[in-house]
Amino acid sequence: CKYDKDFIGKEALLDQKAGNVAKKLVGIEIEDKAIPRAGYPVELEDGREVGVVTTGYHSISLDRSICFALVDKDFSALDTPLWIRIRKKVFPGKVVKKRFYQTNYKK
Repeated sequence: CKYDKDFIGKEALLDQKAGNVAKKLVGIEIEDKAIPRAGYPVELEDGREVGVVTTGYHSISLDRSICFALVDKDFSALDTPLWIRIRKKVFPGKVVKKRFYQTNYKK
């Protein structure tokens, strides 16, 4: 995408391209079968909120719960431990690649 012409939102896109964003979309794998829903908070172990779930579901092929979340960019690295608050309980998870699929299928 070229940015040599003026258009609405050009500055925002250039900022994003330069990495000047506060939050990033990440994939999170939950270590339990609890299903996170949009709007549920994403926290650190100490309970500090660092993001919010945008969508979540149970993956049949992976046999675990997964979700996408917008989190502070400081906590968006792969394997970063995060906790999802689902109703009144907190479930551990970790940041994973956003492509949720199993690569070792049997033939």
